[in-house]
Amino acid sequence: MDDANVIRRIASGETGAYGILVRRYQNALAGYFRLRMGRDSAGVEEAVQETLIAAYDGLGRLREPARFSGYLFGIASRLAGRMGRVAARAATATRDDPHNGGAGDPARAALEVERRSMLFDAVDALPAPQRVTVLLHHTEGMPCREIAEVTGVAVGTVRARLSRAYSALRKRVAPLLGVDADE
Repeated sequence: MDDANVIRRIASGETGAYGILVRRYQNALAGYFRLRMGRDSAGVEEAVQETLIAAYDGLGRLREPARFSGYLFGIASRLAGRMGRVAARAATATRDDPHNGGAGDPARAALEVERRSMLFDAVDALPAPQRVTVLLHHTEGMPCREIAEVTGVAVGTVRARLSRAYSALRKRVAPLLGVDADE
């Protein structure tokens, strides 16, 4: 059953149907947050839950139920950005704390944060269908066939979205890294 049909069931009063969407997307969301927040981040599960709750609370405002995955990852993207800003402020406070002993190489850590930020900004700038396709493919390792089933589009559409997304990412990130996008 595609996302739009599940959402219609929820809208008709079958609130338990939301569990279908939770099971369908919770692992992909966890993978997305692990990438955004770091593999060992303790807040991944909380971020997934907060995203799923916000998505459920906003279902009444969702105009196109077939685009639920884009809507969901849009919420996740905004939450990850908010959480990243909070973490950056905390890291700066810890680094600047004279009692911290200067742990780690701040320049190297800053460079890594900047690179990660550039990549996620580029992914976040993709149109929702491309962004969701890339995230499902790379955070969940889903093959094109499975992404097609989850998103309710043809396999060829999934492949085309990946191709367009990769092209857009190369064009956006290459200049920031000082390389040619056509390489």
